[in-house]
Amino acid sequence: MKVFNMSKTKLFLTTAMLPAIALIATSQVAQAQEDSSTENPADERYVLQSVTVTASKREEDILDAPYSISALTGDALEKIGANEYRDYLTTVPGVALVDGGIGISNVIIRGLATTPGGSNLGGTVVTYFDEVALNGGLRAIEVEPVDIDRIEVLRGPQGTYYGAGSLGGTLRVLPKHPDLDTYSAELSGTVSSVDGADDLGTNVVGTVNLPIAAGKAALRGSLFQRDEAAYVKNLETGQKVGSGTIEGGRIALKMEPTDNLDILLQAVTQSTVADGRRVREPYENAGNAQRRRGDERDDTDLTLYNANVGYDFGKVRLDSASGYYQTQYQGRQDASLFDGNVIALAGPPGLYGLSNYDLYSDDHVDSEVFSQELRLTSETDSPVQWIIGAYYRHEDSVRQTVFTEGALFGPILVIDRTNETTQWSGFGEANIDLPGAWGLDVGLRYSDYKQDITVDSEAGNQSEKVWTPRVNLRFEPNEDQLYYFQISKGFRLGGFNGGPPNLPGINIPNVDQYLAYKSDSLWNYEAGTKLVLADGRANLSGAVFYADWTEIPVFLTLAGGAYTPLVNLGDATSKGVEAEYSVAVNENLTLSVNGSYTKTELQGNAQYQKQRLPASPETMLNVSMSYERPLKNGWQVYANGNANYVGPYKSTLIEEFTDNVAANELDTRFGITKDEEVGDYVLVNLRIGLSTDAWDVSAFAKNVFGEDAATLSNTFSYAGAPSESFVTPRTVGVSLKRSF
Repeated sequence: MKVFNMSKTKLFLTTAMLPAIALIATSQVAQAQEDSSTENPADERYVLQSVTVTASKREEDILDAPYSISALTGDALEKIGANEYRDYLTTVPGVALVDGGIGISNVIIRGLATTPGGSNLGGTVVTYFDEVALNGGLRAIEVEPVDIDRIEVLRGPQGTYYGAGSLGGTLRVLPKHPDLDTYSAELSGTVSSVDGADDLGTNVVGTVNLPIAAGKAALRGSLFQRDEAAYVKNLETGQKVGSGTIEGGRIALKMEPTDNLDILLQAVTQSTVADGRRVREPYENAGNAQRRRGDERDDTDLTLYNANVGYDFGKVRLDSASGYYQTQYQGRQDASLFDGNVIALAGPPGLYGLSNYDLYSDDHVDSEVFSQELRLTSETDSPVQWIIGAYYRHEDSVRQTVFTEGALFGPILVIDRTNETTQWSGFGEANIDLPGAWGLDVGLRYSDYKQDITVDSEAGNQSEKVWTPRVNLRFEPNEDQLYYFQISKGFRLGGFNGGPPNLPGINIPNVDQYLAYKSDSLWNYEAGTKLVLADGRANLSGAVFYADWTEIPVFLTLAGGAYTPLVNLGDATSKGVEAEYSVAVNENLTLSVNGSYTKTELQGNAQYQKQRLPASPETMLNVSMSYERPLKNGWQVYANGNANYVGPYKSTLIEEFTDNVAANELDTRFGITKDEEVGDYVLVNLRIGLSTDAWDVSAFAKNVFGEDAATLSNTFSYAGAPSESFVTPRTVGVSLKRSF
């Protein structure tokens, strides 16, 4: 398979930039310190802005949080023009993003993944919108970052606060809440052009904050619509595919009727319509092109309601977080190869690899999730602080997959799947200030899961009781230094596969071993530090970690793709280091360098011993800069840029095929080798603009140098030829914002 590699020279130059930037920045800061100490000792113009996070259910400065966390503020997201995961998560150390197209990206933290894309298997990272976990419905949900206060990325399982699914970490998307006192409104628009597209992309966002009773109640609302152009050519139809529209909105009501009571009510809607998939077939030798006989789609609708109520009793605060959301997904993809395989199994073998008919698969998923959390938090000056809580969650999901040859055979195979999962949890944590500069955090979460799954006419159920602890020892010799060591456990619920479809020709030996798979769990050990340097002009955060992952589930593809059960393959380890360094070089310029090195290995299985986990680059580096300079008449000029290096990685964990027919067919036609790698690229993004309190106008370029690299290699494609996802081509555009 064709892989686009970055030259060794480019990697060397990117890596060499890091010590150079650090050296220059440090010398500049040192000089600034000398100048300020002699001219104005109290000058704090260069001090980096602090960020407040709430990942531990309490407000704290990110540099005082004794765990591995990164945060991006809403202002920072606006400055880089963030529209989706790929715009901002790539700047966070230890986070890999498998960009499968509009609405189907997969977030992986610390290399902990066995499948790079969405599937029946839940991911290892849980996404929260406000207080609601969006890890249900059999598919990942990417929330548009509109009117956001901040985004928090927690690396590693947190044991106490977050339940099943957060093996690798947690992504928290926190919207702006209504301001009770000040009216404000914004309207922004963006027009962009991507290489290879015939049309322009657009993005329109409007927000308004409206106090309705000064200091007591306010409304906040936002609307958005983003249209992306198509730039992948379908060689079968001659049309460009891969366009999409993401639109939706949010309305929030915040009330503080008394000094002790606060209420937040929110409603969110988001619709994603993707016309075709942004994948190419490199064996066509036609650039960003594919061959699909029918139209492909990926459409997702999200409706979410949540209510947060808090009451301050003085020494104790009570919080209630209720959430309900529905998702609907409808997808269609070309399934020529798959249906040809099934027809061959059921009838004439000469039809294997059939590709001259309109063969496709339709996937429909409906889900409903309700969650409720209650927690009590101490609010005293005692050396012992605590939090206790209870959590309930109920999920119903229905999925139907239909493989169809519309003109000749009609439906060939129909797979119906239902999933009902109920979770009860209790959790608590004590934060203890020990003598001297030491502190100890001890937490525990108990969860009781019950799951009922049906696959066609077969039913399976599972119940499990799980303890997930967290222990953290911290040392703070002064307000500028923090050192910590943490042990925590993560967990993910197992499930039921059901048997293979009832079709002629499908005979899988010892099929009972594939009917269900067990839960997997992970123990995480990490040590880290957070330092404030140069009188607040620089920050350094870093951590080393080791994760022991047991009973990891992976997909096996049997009977030409007619049966793809999850099985527990073995164990794996992930170990590495991650670091973030930011420095205010002067009052105008801030530089940041983030990076991570992660080594993953499969253990406990002789055939795949020491094989690297998929979608897991060993090395990731990001260098970014932010420049602001005031001009006359209230205007200022600003510039932002970043260079992001993603090292090479594999897309699949194991051999995708176990039946000789499919394996031989693909090896013969395309010369596939399973050891090929993707990744290994550098993306450079730039933005420059002018702003006042009322206006902001900017121009930007993403993927400035037109890097061409694969991000995901799919050797098993229902359409026939293997395909690959790839980085978005060079995109240029302009943005205009009006604030009121």
